[in-house]
Amino acid sequence: MNSSNKGEEESCGCASEEWWQLPWPFGPLVPEAMPEVKRSRTPPPDGWELMQPPLEELDQKMREAETVLHEGKRKVESLWPICRIHHQKTHYIFDLFYKRKAISRELYECCIKEGYADKPDCQDYDTEI
Repeated sequence: MNSSNKGEEESCGCASEEWWQLPWPFGPLVPEAMPEVKRSRTPPPDGWELMQPPLEELDQKMREAETVLHEGKRKVESLWPICRIHHQKTHYIFDLFYKRKAISRELYECCIKEGYADKPDCQDYDTEI
């Protein structure tokens, strides 16, 4: 009886391998690189060329803020520069659309859809997005 149980364990492969050597549901997760954010393949609306240089500059600042060492800081303090830059980017796009009226609604909606900016939370503005 023991030999039949032993044969069943070997046939499923569980007895021959340790649990930490098995794939993910059975073993630990292996951290992998984060995939890049997928942007839509449709070309951006007119006016994107005017917005692109400042947004690329803010993206560069974001990359620098993400790589800065945060030793000696609390965990939340290390995220403050990242949140500040994200807010700057959102405020820049918001300001172009609502205050200066320099970009079209189509371009504004595209920026929100692609993740360059957040939707405004306040009800004072036209938020039919």
